Amino acid sequence: MVAKQNAVRAPRRRQADRREAAETALLEAAISLIAARGVKGTTLADVGEAAGYSRGLAAHYYKTKDRLLQATAEYIGEQYVRMLHEKSDATGMKVLVSYVELACMPRRLEIAKAMHVMQKEALFDTSGLQAIFSKHSRSALKRLENHIRIGIGNGEIRKDVDPKSEAAILLAMGRGVRTLWLHSPDKVNPLKLKQDILDFLHLNLSAKAR
Repeated sequence: MVAKQNAVRAPRRRQADRREAAETALLEAAISLIAARGVKGTTLADVGEAAGYSRGLAAHYYKTKDRLLQATAEYIGEQYVRMLHEKSDATGMKVLVSYVELACMPRRLEIAKAMHVMQKEALFDTSGLQAIFSKHSRSALKRLENHIRIGIGNGEIRKDVDPKSEAAILLAMGRGVRTLWLHSPDKVNPLKLKQDILDFLHLNLSAKAR
């Protein structure tokens, strides 16, 4: 009986794995196409083909382009969180430093471009993206605020710092840097900019700076 149950479960697990792999491929293809062509220039059929599957697979999984865009935005948010917390033991100031480094020197340019394009699209809320990016912003602010509080608690960050205000400043700086870099890459020295912001971060927050 047990052997029969295992035989039934194995194909189901394999099917789930195949679906997960296909969805990841579709979302990665959507990122690449949105980064290269923009939202309007990206179609469900093109995403399926770029992912290495049939032109109808994206439509089969996501039904509409809006749903695909929403799933792509969620996926991008997950990737940013993963990259920010690659060092699982990092907390406090270490996470703030990682955030600055990620903002100034994106590890995946396609993700940075696609996110920028979709955030602009979200301003008009024609694709249901506004709620997703609003949620991303709230989560990002809360995450930065929490790590500032952790830094205050462990003595890295000054006790008189306002975590909410500093989190908002950091988030705005990070997004501003990304926008500037994407629009005028020839005008930006990312290494110098990263160091300047890190110097500002330590001067403004570090308990050792004063």
